[in-house]
Amino acid sequence: MKKLLLSFVALFMGLGMAVAQEKTVVITGADALWSSTAGEQTGTKDGVTISTTQGILGSGTQYRAYKNQTFTVSVAEGNITKIELTCTASGTAKEGPGNFTDATSGTYTFSGKVGTWMGSASEVTMTASLNQVRMTEIKVTYQIGESTGPEVVSLALAETSAVQTEYYEGDAFNPEGLTVTATFDDETTADVTAEVAWSYTPADLTVETTSVEVTAVYKGVSASKTYDVTVKTIANTPETAYTVEEAVAIIDAGKGLSTWVYVKGIVSKVESFNEKYGSITYWISTDGTEKSQQFECYSGLNIGGEKFTSVDDMKVGSSVIVYGQMKKYGDVYEFNYNNELVSVATTGINDINASQLSADGKFVENGRVVIVKAGKKYNTAGQLQK
Repeated sequence: MKKLLLSFVALFMGLGMAVAQEKTVVITGADALWSSTAGEQTGTKDGVTISTTQGILGSGTQYRAYKNQTFTVSVAEGNITKIELTCTASGTAKEGPGNFTDATSGTYTFSGKVGTWMGSASEVTMTASLNQVRMTEIKVTYQIGESTGPEVVSLALAETSAVQTEYYEGDAFNPEGLTVTATFDDETTADVTAEVAWSYTPADLTVETTSVEVTAVYKGVSASKTYDVTVKTIANTPETAYTVEEAVAIIDAGKGLSTWVYVKGIVSKVESFNEKYGSITYWISTDGTEKSQQFECYSGLNIGGEKFTSVDDMKVGSSVIVYGQMKKYGDVYEFNYNNELVSVATTGINDINASQLSADGKFVENGRVVIVKAGKKYNTAGQLQK
């Protein structure tokens, strides 16, 4: 009888174990669930369906949900407990990869380049709030059946190492150095740091931010701590616009790049005009030549964000100040798209004798930079020109 009873207990436990199943599905751009044509997209992998009201899968590497469009994840059975989105960039400025809002349930946070949703729902819908969200990996964890494990009764936040307190404008708080311990109703404890959803108030840091409330959420239970912070900025003004070389150094440092800044230079090359968006892609350098350090103004707009009308609206040799968000794309230092022209001045001396000019300086003659000193013209190597 005792053996029979134990057999029933074992069978019951086995059934209990079978009831609760946790599955994780990883979807990458290589899965190509959506087409490369922009529009409403839907695709399914291993019981997980992802869709957007307007988006695209570009070059088999990433999924995109466009600005103000919804992004939905659903499962055929059970409930989603966690969604992790690995995005192509961090930050929530004018372009905010990873910046979803208005989740239909649960909590969504974004830190570094990873957006994390946590909760319990068969379907989750979020909105791409600022600009298109670009995702290289979508990791969905869902549970089939009821949980048979112990319930969480409390969480404790502790510091195991120094916590970062100095940031740049646009950064999100970094929880590295914090651990989260859960206490369960059976009086056991466990380190659940890797499984919590973090949220921060405020979510994005500005130069006015002096403290951040950090909250960890795990299975509906939360714990919070407040940290004093210092926030720096790379912001400048048109009068203190960075040179191309200064802009390159800031990009290489990799700090504060979510902030829009001013960069000045001389147009060295006009590449193309996009008729659909009214934008021009052009390059600037300090001396106006293509031999020196180049800086690309990718798909830039005219003064005040207005559209250009043709490629002829931008001239090689023009002195410009441009406002935008800096980045490095491959080996190219550039302003991201939608940068704006702030000022432009044509400094050419075509058909003018240098001796007639009242001021020394750098000018453009027939597409080449010349230096005028005391009424004489020199090339950039210092050689006298006739």
